[in-house]
Amino acid sequence: TVPLRCHDGLVTSQYLSDIFTVASTQHGAVSRLQLDMLGLTREAVRHLVRRGVLTALNRDVFVVAATPDTFHRRIWCALLAAGPEAVASHRLAARLHGMRGFANEGIDVLLHERFHHNAPRGALHTTSWLPAEHLATIDGLPTTSPARTLFDLAGLSSPKRLRGGRPFVHEKRVARALDTAMGNGLPIADVAQVLATMGKRGRPGTTLIRELVGARAEGYEATESELEDLVLSVLSAHGLPLPEPQRRLGGDELIGRVDFAYRQPRLVIEADGRPYHMSLLDRDSDRWRDTDLVAAGWPVIRVTWRDLTHEPERFAAAVARVLGVKTGVDPPTGGATPSNPVRKRGR
Repeated sequence: TVPLRCHDGLVTSQYLSDIFTVASTQHGAVSRLQLDMLGLTREAVRHLVRRGVLTALNRDVFVVAATPDTFHRRIWCALLAAGPEAVASHRLAARLHGMRGFANEGIDVLLHERFHHNAPRGALHTTSWLPAEHLATIDGLPTTSPARTLFDLAGLSSPKRLRGGRPFVHEKRVARALDTAMGNGLPIADVAQVLATMGKRGRPGTTLIRELVGARAEGYEATESELEDLVLSVLSAHGLPLPEPQRRLGGDELIGRVDFAYRQPRLVIEADGRPYHMSLLDRDSDRWRDTDLVAAGWPVIRVTWRDLTHEPERFAAAVARVLGVKTGVDPPTGGATPSNPVRKRGR
């Protein structure tokens, strides 16, 4: 292949091959950052645009000439324009996950607020909390998980958004989306875990998701592992140190194994997953064990599934007071970073 000449040298066939390889995974779209990381200079990129190899949609996003303008390509262009770690979210994520009623919605993009940029090709939303467990991939597109998507959808249900001309989703559509997701196999525990880590007083979507989960989880008995995972998620989301799991306490006279324990200062957390109507003997046994632990200098906090999904802040605040620390105002930052630098999106 005859190389394309530019003022800075040559755009060789290898460069073109690399560009096409990256763009082929993104339905023909490629960002300036990706071109930079492939070794192309600004002049080389301008030369490719002049020669018709690339079409510039804006200063940061390009498409390979002759690639079809598909819905997936438009999604990729919005993600690339938004910046690093942007993911499909809200109504778009609901559509990608197959939730009913979102087939004709616009393109929503979610970005961690520390990477905030303008996203002219889509509706941009920002967040302070985007851990890896809230992410998924659908047809190669980075997106929010089904459970996180439902929480974000609930955040669009305020009538104030409708009056202000901002993206709006009616509460009944959120409920229908939740039912569709559960019908497709989404465990209610996954939604509860996002609620426990995201939900707090005043945060959009918290009240609605709490009501929807409560109505659908009535009588639900979490497994031991689900409940213990939820405890750790809530503590982590509130910026608290994590305790030791499954620790035996009691010294020479063994009191028993506890779900979680902090060494300094001493504190035991018991994740109480037993149904309310458990036997009187079981309740007596737990009460006497708590008494023995307190007598040995280990205060005990018992927490249930409902506590963690309906009042996670209250539980976190109680733990923080015993430990003598403050809970974080916002959850700690998080999110996945692409491992392949050439594939890294954004600026």
